[in-house]
Amino acid sequence: MKCFLSGHKQSVYRHVSTSIPSLKRPAAGQKPVFLHPVTSCTVRHGEVARFHTCVSGSPRPEIRWFHNRQPVQPTKNLVFHFDEVMNTATLIIVDAFSEHAGHYTCRAVNAAGDAACSATLTVTTEEEEGNHWDSRF
Repeated sequence: MKCFLSGHKQSVYRHVSTSIPSLKRPAAGQKPVFLHPVTSCTVRHGEVARFHTCVSGSPRPEIRWFHNRQPVQPTKNLVFHFDEVMNTATLIIVDAFSEHAGHYTCRAVNAAGDAACSATLTVTTEEEEGNHWDSRF
């Protein structure tokens, strides 16, 4: 690099190190946050049950669903969906039966951390609904 001082030409040389020390950086991104957690629901035996949640995080969190603390595996009756535009995760139970009733947890995980929210699914039968209706009078 050359510079001029008071009209005189003067050369300035600088030594620049080419080695860059390695720096440990904290994990970049944002820990997952549930903007709209799942809510409990009640459906009739054989009806569709849906759990929706809206989650943010960077990088985009991986979504995992649990039923009574056990991982839920997708089947033709249990469908997972994640809408990347709206950041919504959905668990759909196509035909809800008594074995689907219980505690559901949605867990979001990324490099910056994790978060979870939970809700309960209640599956009723026509007999239960009839008894409930009669007990109201």
